[in-house]
Amino acid sequence: MKNEQNYILNEFQTIFGDLQSNCQIYIVQEDGTLFFPKKANSTALAIGALVSGVWLASNELAKQINFHDSLASRLSFDSSDSGIQILPLRTKYRSYFMAVTYSKVINPGLAKNQIRLLRDRLAGLDFFDGMSTGKKASSVLFENLSDDEVNKLFSNIGI
Repeated sequence: MKNEQNYILNEFQTIFGDLQSNCQIYIVQEDGTLFFPKKANSTALAIGALVSGVWLASNELAKQINFHDSLASRLSFDSSDSGIQILPLRTKYRSYFMAVTYSKVINPGLAKNQIRLLRDRLAGLDFFDGMSTGKKASSVLFENLSDDEVNKLFSNIGI
Protein backbone atom coordinates (compact mmCIF):
# COMPACT_ATOMS: atom_id res chain seq x y z
CA MET A 1 0.00 0.00 0.00
CA LYS A 2 2.86 2.38 0.75
CA ASN A 3 4.24 2.06 -2.80
CA GLU A 4 0.81 2.91 -4.19
CA GLN A 5 0.64 6.04 -2.06
CA ASN A 6 4.13 7.06 -3.16
CA TYR A 7 3.29 6.44 -6.81
CA ILE A 8 0.18 8.64 -6.63
CA LEU A 9 2.17 11.39 -4.92
CA ASN A 10 4.95 11.15 -7.52
CA GLU A 11 2.46 11.33 -10.40
CA PHE A 12 0.82 14.33 -8.76
CA GLN A 13 4.17 16.09 -8.34
CA THR A 14 5.25 15.27 -11.91
CA ILE A 15 2.06 16.50 -13.56
CA PHE A 16 1.46 19.55 -11.38
CA GLY A 17 5.07 20.74 -11.18
CA ASP A 18 5.12 24.27 -9.75
CA LEU A 19 1.35 24.17 -9.11
CA GLN A 20 1.64 21.39 -6.52
CA SER A 21 2.29 23.79 -3.64
CA ASN A 22 -1.13 25.34 -4.28
CA CYS A 23 -3.01 22.06 -4.81
CA GLN A 24 -4.07 19.05 -2.76
CA ILE A 25 -5.27 15.70 -4.13
CA TYR A 26 -7.82 13.36 -2.57
CA ILE A 27 -8.91 9.99 -3.91
CA VAL A 28 -12.14 8.90 -2.29
CA GLN A 29 -13.98 5.59 -2.35
CA GLU A 30 -17.71 5.61 -3.05
CA ASP A 31 -18.48 5.23 0.66
CA GLY A 32 -16.53 8.42 1.48
CA THR A 33 -13.44 6.65 2.80
CA LEU A 34 -10.16 8.20 1.72
CA PHE A 35 -7.90 6.02 -0.41
CA PHE A 36 -5.37 8.84 -0.74
CA PRO A 37 -3.85 10.27 1.36
CA LYS A 38 -3.77 7.31 3.73
CA LYS A 39 -2.54 9.37 6.68
CA ALA A 40 -5.23 12.00 6.68
CA ASN A 41 -6.07 14.80 9.06
CA SER A 42 -9.64 15.62 10.10
CA THR A 43 -10.05 18.12 7.25
CA ALA A 44 -9.10 15.48 4.68
CA LEU A 45 -11.50 12.97 6.24
CA ALA A 46 -14.33 15.50 6.10
CA ILE A 47 -13.49 16.38 2.50
CA GLY A 48 -13.61 12.68 1.62
CA ALA A 49 -17.10 12.28 3.05
CA LEU A 50 -18.33 15.52 1.47
CA VAL A 51 -16.86 14.70 -1.97
CA SER A 52 -18.59 11.33 -2.00
CA GLY A 53 -21.87 12.80 -0.82
CA VAL A 54 -21.93 15.71 -3.26
CA TRP A 55 -20.99 13.43 -6.18
CA LEU A 56 -23.67 10.84 -5.40
CA ALA A 57 -26.29 13.56 -4.86
CA SER A 58 -25.42 15.34 -8.11
CA ASN A 59 -25.46 12.05 -10.00
CA GLU A 60 -29.01 11.43 -8.79
CA LEU A 61 -29.94 14.94 -9.85
CA ALA A 62 -28.42 14.35 -13.29
CA LYS A 63 -30.61 11.28 -13.73
CA GLN A 64 -33.63 13.55 -13.38
CA ILE A 65 -32.59 15.35 -16.56
CA ASN A 66 -31.65 12.11 -18.36
CA PHE A 67 -27.91 12.72 -18.19
CA HIS A 68 -26.46 9.30 -17.42
CA ASP A 69 -22.84 9.47 -18.57
CA SER A 70 -21.20 10.04 -15.19
CA LEU A 71 -17.73 9.28 -16.59
CA ALA A 72 -18.02 12.42 -18.72
CA SER A 73 -19.24 14.32 -15.68
CA ARG A 74 -17.26 16.54 -13.43
CA LEU A 75 -18.05 18.83 -10.56
CA SER A 76 -16.31 22.08 -10.04
CA PHE A 77 -16.73 24.82 -7.49
CA ASP A 78 -14.40 27.70 -8.09
CA SER A 79 -13.61 31.36 -8.16
CA SER A 80 -11.09 33.19 -10.32
CA ASP A 81 -8.12 31.65 -8.48
CA SER A 82 -9.34 28.91 -6.10
CA GLY A 83 -11.64 25.91 -6.20
CA ILE A 84 -12.20 22.19 -6.18
CA GLN A 85 -12.62 19.87 -9.14
CA ILE A 86 -14.09 16.40 -8.68
CA LEU A 87 -13.82 13.71 -11.35
CA PRO A 88 -14.81 10.06 -11.45
CA LEU A 89 -11.88 7.66 -11.39
CA ARG A 90 -12.96 4.28 -12.75
CA THR A 91 -10.90 1.13 -12.60
CA LYS A 92 -11.58 -2.46 -13.57
CA TYR A 93 -13.05 -3.33 -10.17
CA ARG A 94 -14.06 -0.13 -8.43
CA SER A 95 -15.09 3.46 -8.81
CA TYR A 96 -13.45 6.31 -6.96
CA PHE A 97 -13.74 10.06 -6.94
CA MET A 98 -10.65 12.15 -7.44
CA ALA A 99 -10.82 15.64 -6.01
CA VAL A 100 -8.18 18.30 -6.29
CA THR A 101 -8.39 21.55 -4.39
CA TYR A 102 -6.41 24.53 -5.58
CA SER A 103 -5.95 28.01 -4.20
CA LYS A 104 -4.26 31.20 -5.34
CA VAL A 105 -3.39 29.87 -8.79
CA ILE A 106 -2.87 32.27 -11.67
CA ASN A 107 -4.39 29.96 -14.29
CA PRO A 108 -7.25 27.78 -12.94
CA GLY A 109 -7.81 26.40 -16.45
CA LEU A 110 -4.32 24.93 -16.39
CA ALA A 111 -4.97 23.40 -12.96
CA LYS A 112 -8.18 21.78 -14.25
CA ASN A 113 -6.34 20.41 -17.28
CA GLN A 114 -3.65 18.94 -15.00
CA ILE A 115 -6.38 17.35 -12.88
CA ARG A 116 -7.82 15.56 -15.94
CA LEU A 117 -4.34 14.42 -17.00
CA LEU A 118 -3.66 13.02 -13.53
CA ARG A 119 -7.00 11.20 -13.46
CA ASP A 120 -6.28 9.62 -16.85
CA ARG A 121 -2.83 8.47 -15.71
CA LEU A 122 -4.12 7.01 -12.45
CA ALA A 123 -7.11 5.23 -14.02
CA GLY A 124 -4.85 2.71 -15.75
CA LEU A 125 -2.78 1.68 -12.73
CA ASP A 126 -2.62 -1.98 -11.74
CA PHE A 127 -2.64 -1.40 -8.00
CA PHE A 128 -6.24 -0.21 -8.18
CA ASP A 129 -7.18 -3.47 -9.91
CA GLY A 130 -5.81 -5.54 -7.05
CA MET A 131 -8.20 -3.90 -4.65
CA SER A 132 -11.27 -5.88 -5.64
CA THR A 133 -13.25 -6.74 -2.58
CA GLY A 134 -16.22 -9.01 -2.35
CA LYS A 135 -18.25 -6.28 -0.69
CA LYS A 136 -19.80 -3.69 -2.96
CA ALA A 137 -20.21 -0.23 -1.52
CA SER A 138 -23.72 0.65 -0.50
CA SER A 139 -25.52 3.30 -2.50
CA VAL A 140 -26.33 5.01 0.81
CA LEU A 141 -23.43 7.07 2.09
CA PHE A 142 -24.52 7.10 5.74
CA GLU A 143 -27.28 4.98 7.21
CA ASN A 144 -29.14 5.94 10.40
CA LEU A 145 -26.98 8.97 11.05
CA SER A 146 -28.36 11.48 13.53
CA ASP A 147 -28.05 15.26 13.27
CA ASP A 148 -25.87 15.26 16.39
CA GLU A 149 -23.47 12.78 14.80
CA VAL A 150 -23.21 14.92 11.65
CA ASN A 151 -22.56 18.05 13.69
CA LYS A 152 -19.88 16.25 15.71
CA LEU A 153 -18.22 14.90 12.54
CA PHE A 154 -17.82 18.31 10.94
CA SER A 155 -17.55 20.59 13.97
CA ASN A 156 -13.76 20.38 14.14
CA ILE A 157 -13.35 22.04 10.72
CA GLY A 158 -15.88 24.80 11.20
CA ILE A 159 -18.72 23.43 9.06
